[in-house]
Amino acid sequence: MALFFALFLFTGYAGGAVRHTADNRIMLQLAPALLFFAMVIWLHVRGLACESMEEQANSDA
Repeated sequence: MALFFALFLFTGYAGGAVRHTADNRIMLQLAPALLFFAMVIWLHVRGLACESMEEQANSDA
């Protein structure tokens, strides 16, 4: 959202904000970053789940 505000408030592209011409370009640039962030979070949570399962298996043995 900060990228939208910076683009439309501090540059000369305010006319594009009215027509929403830059919305898709900004979202196309943010999509890979958001997918990467989601993947990192998913791998972190999955890794913690695997570690807790291993600890439980080792404590039972």
